[in-house]
Amino acid sequence: MKINFLKRHKRQLLVLTLLVVTSSWLLVTFLASKARCTGVISNRDMTVFGWLLENDQEIGTLEHKSSRPSYRNVRMLRAYFASLPHQEPRGGVTFHRYQPDGHVPAVLDKFYREINQDALCTAKCKWRSAVETLVRHGNMSYVTTKKGGTQLKMFVGFENSTYYGLLKPQRMRKDLQMFPDHYYFTDIERPNAEVAAYHVDKLLNFRRVMPTVGRVIDLREMRQLAEDKFKKTFFTSPGNNTCVIGQCSYYCESETPVCGRPHLVEASIALFLPDTTTHKRKTIKHPFKRTYSKRNLEALWEKNETYCETSVKNETMYSKGRRIYDIADLAVFDFIIDNMDRHHYEIWESFGDHSSILHLDQGRSFGRFEHDDLSIIAPVRQCCKMRWSTWQTLLRLQQFGLGDLLHDSLADELIAPVLADQHYRAVDRRLETIIDIVSQCAQKNTKEQVFDIFDATVNSSI
Repeated sequence: MKINFLKRHKRQLLVLTLLVVTSSWLLVTFLASKARCTGVISNRDMTVFGWLLENDQEIGTLEHKSSRPSYRNVRMLRAYFASLPHQEPRGGVTFHRYQPDGHVPAVLDKFYREINQDALCTAKCKWRSAVETLVRHGNMSYVTTKKGGTQLKMFVGFENSTYYGLLKPQRMRKDLQMFPDHYYFTDIERPNAEVAAYHVDKLLNFRRVMPTVGRVIDLREMRQLAEDKFKKTFFTSPGNNTCVIGQCSYYCESETPVCGRPHLVEASIALFLPDTTTHKRKTIKHPFKRTYSKRNLEALWEKNETYCETSVKNETMYSKGRRIYDIADLAVFDFIIDNMDRHHYEIWESFGDHSSILHLDQGRSFGRFEHDDLSIIAPVRQCCKMRWSTWQTLLRLQQFGLGDLLHDSLADELIAPVLADQHYRAVDRRLETIIDIVSQCAQKNTKEQVFDIFDATVNSSI
C-alpha cells in the first residue's frame, strides 16, 4: 500500500522536497547576511577573534565593514599605490656588506638586500609580498618565549631556518579601547594594532616597518615546538582551553594567561630585522620622550610649546640634515595610529646621519578611536618641519580617503576584521588634523622654512 502511494505521488513528493530544501537555504542565507550586517560574533568566532582577560566576559558585537573589499575598492587601492612616486633611494645606496646566509630563505635574503638609507626596501618593494606570504603561511619550526619586556612575546622560526619572527598573541577584544585607568606604558598590547600599523606604514609610503602579518595559531602546536622551560608554562584551563603564561614583567601570571578558544588564538608576527652582526643599529633617545612616570606625567616639551625651537633645534643632529624630518615622519605615523609609546628610536649605524629612523614596536597603538592625543603630533606642531614627499602623500591620502584605503588594505588579513570600524573614521580625522597643523606652519613661517626640499643642509647631505 505504501509503495503504491509513493508511486502515485512521486512527482508531488519530489516538488515538496525541493521546496523544503530551497526554503531552508534561503533562510540560512538570510540569517547569515543579517549576522554579517550586525557584526554579531558567534561562539565559533571566539576562537579566532579576541577576548577579555575574564573568561566569563561576553564578546558582544563589533561594528565593521565587509571583511572582503569589492572590486571597486580593490581598484581604488591599486590606483592609490600606482599614484605614489616610484623613485629609487638617493644614490641607490644599499647594504653592500650583506652576505647571503644559507640558513635564510632565498626570498628573505633578497628582501634584506634592498635595505637602504631611506627605507627597508626600494620604492617598488618587489620582494615584500613574497616575504609576507612566507611569514603568514610558513610552517613554524621553533618557538621560545622572549624574556623580559612587559608582556608575553615569542620568537618563532620558520621552515627549519634560523631566522625568526616576533609573535604577539591577542589577549583582548579588538573593539575595546584603552582602559581609562591604564597608563600608556602599562596598557595591554594589541597584536592586531601591529598589523594595522604596518599597513598604515605602507599607505604612507615610508616602508620603515618590517613585514607584519596576522595569523591564527594553534597553542597545542606551539607547545610541541616550545623548548622545555617555556613548555612548562602551557596548561589546560578548567574550561578545557589551552593556555600559556610565558615570561614577562606585567601580564605573565597564572591569573593572566593567554588562552585559546579552545586551542586557537589570533596573533601578529613581525619579521625580524637582519642580524646585528651584519646590520648594526644604533639606539637614540627620542627628543620628545615621555616621562614614563606615574608621579611626574608631563615632560618638559609637554609644558613648553617653544621646546623644539629652544632645545631640540640646538642639538647638532637636529639642527641640520634629515633627522628632524625623520622625527616629523615618525610623529605623523604615531599620531595616525595613536601611539604614545615612543621613548627611543633606532637607525642603521653604517649609514650614520644619512639613515632613516626605523619604526619599531607599535603594539600599544590603536587603543582609542574617540580621542586624539595632540601631544603625539607635537614634533610637527612645535618644530614646523615636514618632508615634502610626506606632505604630498598626506594630500593624496586625503583625496583617496585614508580610512577606506586602510580598511581595504586590511581586508585580506587572516585575522580580518583587524580593526573596529570606528578606527577608520579616527584615522581620517587625525589626517585632517595633521594637514591643518602643517598648513598653519606654512602660513606662520614660509614653505621654504617648513619643507625639506628648500633645506640646503638636507640637499647637501645627499
